[in-house]
Amino acid sequence: MGFVKPFVETLELVGWTREMVTKFGPVVRVWNFGRPNVLVSSSDLAIALKKLQKEGAVDDKSADVKDFAVAINGIGLVSLPPEVHTRHKKFWNPFFNWRNIESILPDMQEEGIKVVNQLEKYAGRDSISQCKVFNLPPYAIRATFNITCCTAFGKDFMDTMSDDTANAYIHDFHTVAVNLSRRAFRPWLNKDFIYYSTPEGRRTKRSAERGASLMKEAIEFRRNLRNCGSNGGNCIQGDYKCFLDRLLDMKEQGVLNEAQIVGELNVFVAGGYDTSAVVISLVMYHLAIHPDHQEKIVQELQEVLGPDFGSNNNYPLTWDIIKNFKHLDLLYPLVPVLPRRSTQDIKLEDGKMIPKGVDVFILTDIIHRDPKYFEEPNAFKPERHSGTPIPSFMPFSLGNRTCVGQTMGMVTVKIIVAHLLMRYVWETTETKEGFKTLFQTLQVPVSVNCKIRKRTM
Repeated sequence: MGFVKPFVETLELVGWTREMVTKFGPVVRVWNFGRPNVLVSSSDLAIALKKLQKEGAVDDKSADVKDFAVAINGIGLVSLPPEVHTRHKKFWNPFFNWRNIESILPDMQEEGIKVVNQLEKYAGRDSISQCKVFNLPPYAIRATFNITCCTAFGKDFMDTMSDDTANAYIHDFHTVAVNLSRRAFRPWLNKDFIYYSTPEGRRTKRSAERGASLMKEAIEFRRNLRNCGSNGGNCIQGDYKCFLDRLLDMKEQGVLNEAQIVGELNVFVAGGYDTSAVVISLVMYHLAIHPDHQEKIVQELQEVLGPDFGSNNNYPLTWDIIKNFKHLDLLYPLVPVLPRRSTQDIKLEDGKMIPKGVDVFILTDIIHRDPKYFEEPNAFKPERHSGTPIPSFMPFSLGNRTCVGQTMGMVTVKIIVAHLLMRYVWETTETKEGFKTLFQTLQVPVSVNCKIRKRTM
């Protein structure tokens, strides 16, 4: 038993949870201002909870997480109750079929070429020690933001969006995510009327409102195109390239209302670009400090893609080619904690009970380092995931809340990383001891400072 550290900072969260389970064991009861919570770091219990969630014994999200998700995204997939979430997820699924993703590949290619060209100014030709240091995440963020927005809104609207508008949305989302992650550890701010009366709360609200305004602007733009008989060159007959077309069709069928369209669109954009950018940044960091893995991947890419990839804007990249990027199946879990709520009493193997109505926090950052399931758990071994799935591995959440866009996210990461590796050799000035991540719903690197030199084929 322990008490929640009252002012735990987002930078300290993962370290604090490790400290708690080391001291008190794999199942820990903590008190959060009089409210009991349970921290779970047991792999076997996490596997059991996955099964219980399917049976309805564990709710999909804790109440606070749902409330905070509404504040960030509006009424969307993340914040919906289980029965509604399952129904809405079925509406999303057709958008992520392989044919639709393949039609988006040219946009991904374009952004991959654009980002390596932007990094040209930092690249040396000979000694990498003489190269300029730069921070990778802002470049990854802008590339994935452009890809996600083209997919969500259609290319026509993206062509009208200024750099200032794009950067403002990215800044506002970062502000909201950081502030609401901090809010989660300040229970006295749980009530909206208290939180939004504070300076931080008012900033958070303004940022969220500006994000919703961009969604409304995109909806109106797309609706006008549809009403004048033009699809902007983004719709595929019988299928959907632009996600917003899917949502507008659902509204016409009476499935969604206007507020739900705004919320679903916000979930798609924020959840799409931010997660992919963080994975790209973390993958490149690990490949920079493990040059043997970096060269292994480059060798595979050269064999699969040939010499024209990266320099040819019209390179015929297909779904079948991407499936051959075996060494790029780098699954990097971003969420160190999965919050759930028990909907009935749950009896544990040792006879203890998790009562109904308790928030249960599944500590995936610790579970994914369990030596029972992960040989050499702290070693960088991406090939460990190429065989039989590990039952306690949950890179895309668990149960009904698994990420609906995981395939599209993985394809985005593979294409951008392929461009980065084929053009440059990577090193980092970050040290393992000094590398820090910030908890803002995801485990986000504080910085990924890199050096690059041009790769000779």
